[in-house]
Amino acid sequence: MFCEFSFKKLIKFIASGSVDDGKSTLIGRLLLDTNNIFFDQINKILNIKYNKYKNNNFNLSSITDGLESEKDQGITIDIAYRYFNTIKKRFIIIDAPGHEEYTKNMITGSSNVDTGIIIIDIFKINFNKNKIKILKQTKRHSIILKILNVKNIILIINKMDLINNNFLKYKKILFEYKIFTKTINLNNFNIIPIYSILGENIIKKKNIIKWFIGLTLIKILEYSEITNYFNSKLYPLRLSIQHILYYKNKNKIFRKYMGRIISGNIKKKKYFLIPQKKNIKIKNIFNYKFFFNRINNENSLNIKLNKKIDIFKSSMLITKNKKPKIKSKFQTYIFWLSKKKYNKKNNYVLKTLNNENDILDIKIIKNIDIKKILIKKNINFLKLNDIINSEVKIKNKIIIDDYRFIKNTGSFIIINLKNNNTVGAGIIMFNDK
Repeated sequence: MFCEFSFKKLIKFIASGSVDDGKSTLIGRLLLDTNNIFFDQINKILNIKYNKYKNNNFNLSSITDGLESEKDQGITIDIAYRYFNTIKKRFIIIDAPGHEEYTKNMITGSSNVDTGIIIIDIFKINFNKNKIKILKQTKRHSIILKILNVKNIILIINKMDLINNNFLKYKKILFEYKIFTKTINLNNFNIIPIYSILGENIIKKKNIIKWFIGLTLIKILEYSEITNYFNSKLYPLRLSIQHILYYKNKNKIFRKYMGRIISGNIKKKKYFLIPQKKNIKIKNIFNYKFFFNRINNENSLNIKLNKKIDIFKSSMLITKNKKPKIKSKFQTYIFWLSKKKYNKKNNYVLKTLNNENDILDIKIIKNIDIKKILIKKNINFLKLNDIINSEVKIKNKIIIDDYRFIKNTGSFIIINLKNNNTVGAGIIMFNDK
């Protein structure tokens, strides 16, 4: 049983949308219908205090809303992680908060997922006007998933029962959403109408929305494309050196280098060391217990080399094909996460996977106005939830990849040195990509 579970592919996905669109209820239904809830969670569902639904329909959101304040308010405040599996796949679900104030949580949750679910509460859409409007948070979440290169996007139209499963209203939303997605160059997505309380089109078709002939949510999730950074045919080696350990054996001093594989795989052969620009050969690969001839997953490991060489923390072992770049100036997308505006007079640090660097300048190229989907130029300030395309200049050169190629070496956070708060998160994108 353990082996069968271990070899199932893992899919990570995030559920996002506006406040009270039914994200937590949808996830609760996924867990319930795949038999992935525990006895104490069943007791939560049966608890009258949290059972706000009528007609004997249980409050499934109480499964994922982990904080007492979340349950009492009926909203999600913090990101909630849940795990479940089907016969074919394993899943990690990230339930992101819907309120605009907690958009930073959604950005954090989306940065390392394969699939993004965007939920629309159809009852919030005003169909009395000639032209319906897609909600601001729906637009914001779509843009975030697009910028973060989430390959599989699923649009879910929830609470279809509240409009009597009206096909024409469903088509109107789809039409307007497609118009919007063209403006952000988001061309591929799936769309599913659901009734999450009863589980329609989630795990099974229950013949409630009779006109829908597409796949259920779980089928689309199981067929989602997965990025495997440890496939050496697609991704070159990136081994980040994190620590150097000196030890003595028979009056001789040896060094071993401790690090983590970011992409590709490692064998006992020759590699290239940057930024030193030197060829090296690996003599041994091992961890606290075993020696290996090859490692091809995201594990921490130790290596010994065939000769002494000056290696320091933040060095990186790579294969010579598809080298990363070593730069102090690069183009980025930045998500501003702080209530305090960006101030050039403050001291900020850019922190990558294994490096910290003083920021000398953030030159704003354009700012995306979510409400109007306009590109604003000549902006000199940043405020909470702003998304900007910018050129960042830092004090020293660092090793970077295009985020669309390898995420972990193409992403960073921004720290305000005055209070050590994380005020921004960003991704690196090369112009020549």
